[in-house]
Amino acid sequence: MPRYFTQYWTNETWDIESEEDFDHTADDRFRERGISIGDFVYLVTVLDGQMLLGSRMKVAKIVDQAEAERLFGMSLYPATDHLIGQSPFKRFKKDRPVPVEIAEKLRFVSKTATRLKFKSPGVLDNQTLREIRELTGESAKLLDSLLEIRKHEDKKAQDWTDDEVKKAVECYFEMLVKELKGQAFSKTAYINRLLPQLNGRSKGALEFKLRNISAVLNDFRLKFLTGSVPAANKQHRLTEEVSDNLERHPDVADLLYADANAPTAAPKSKHDRYVGPEPTPKNTAFPKTGSGVHRQSARGIDFAARDARNKALGKKGEDWVVENERLYLKENGRADLIGGVKWVGDQCLGYDVESFELNGKPKFIEVKTTNSSNKADFWLSSNEFDFAEAHPGGYYLYRLYQFSKDPRHFVLKPPLKKCLDLVPSEYRAHVHFS
Repeated sequence: MPRYFTQYWTNETWDIESEEDFDHTADDRFRERGISIGDFVYLVTVLDGQMLLGSRMKVAKIVDQAEAERLFGMSLYPATDHLIGQSPFKRFKKDRPVPVEIAEKLRFVSKTATRLKFKSPGVLDNQTLREIRELTGESAKLLDSLLEIRKHEDKKAQDWTDDEVKKAVECYFEMLVKELKGQAFSKTAYINRLLPQLNGRSKGALEFKLRNISAVLNDFRLKFLTGSVPAANKQHRLTEEVSDNLERHPDVADLLYADANAPTAAPKSKHDRYVGPEPTPKNTAFPKTGSGVHRQSARGIDFAARDARNKALGKKGEDWVVENERLYLKENGRADLIGGVKWVGDQCLGYDVESFELNGKPKFIEVKTTNSSNKADFWLSSNEFDFAEAHPGGYYLYRLYQFSKDPRHFVLKPPLKKCLDLVPSEYRAHVHFS
């Protein structure tokens, strides 16, 4: 008899995965959890308290890293166990929500936690599906019913109309303006008010469209709505509508930059400074198609002014790190090293700040600052990347986020390719003369 399991993917992995056949996944614990050939694996995540169902795989093979890479002819996420699916495959879909009434009925084979954990009515705890969990047969049937329903819906699914796109963008910017002004609002209330105006779209579909809008703003290097993590696969029409909206409302662009010059709190105690998530490697191979990304420019944005403000924000972040490092050394009994902590961001060295480890060894710190969340992309020059690869022992990348309101940061160490998706966005052009 087959057994049924859920595998959790992080929101970051969910976003970057292409909507293709679900024919492979990897983890270090598949065999340890008892997964065998003929069993079924359901791909899930939790986004803003809602369970999403990506796809289902029937296991045909369980192989090691080398065999998996041989089969697919590409580098894959490093893991002990790789599952190879049995044809026919189910396509991975990013925006398939599991209704609350079904999530509440799901049962798991466990001595302690047989149900999903909700932190409030209808809102799942983000940790409740993190482990590989075994479903009961009846619960697997409930998820199968969603896969079948979606298959029939896909046949009659239609692209978002111009009117729907316009309404979604207007709704998004109304919320963003309130956030930038520090005014309270309910995202759920906005969504519930907009849904009846759309062509039978689900709540999950609308929330995903809002995340698409965040992706457009992220491409424009602008602040996006907190809680709407950028998601790919956006329509070209959506990019145009966001540009049109910015052009119609230049006051919104001004708000997007207003907090770049806001006063920033100085570093406090070490307990307040070091906050932030550890970066999580992807769960699958890099996307199979495309080596770069097209970034369209937005109308209605003064890009020279934007770049000047971003540069000013970057300098503020670098100054903050200098004080941060000095305070860290002082608190740990190395006040003798404070005089050597300095900003060198104007010297094109491949990093911004020179500091020290507690043992006196030099630290080379690159600083990337944003007023957006920790999900916002940032840009890394070839000079910065090359220096990081050449100095893995002393190099640190400090990612500062929510900077003007509540400065937080996390730290990355080389090799940067293990925790970052590096996408080429510019090309050096050399003219060939005959």
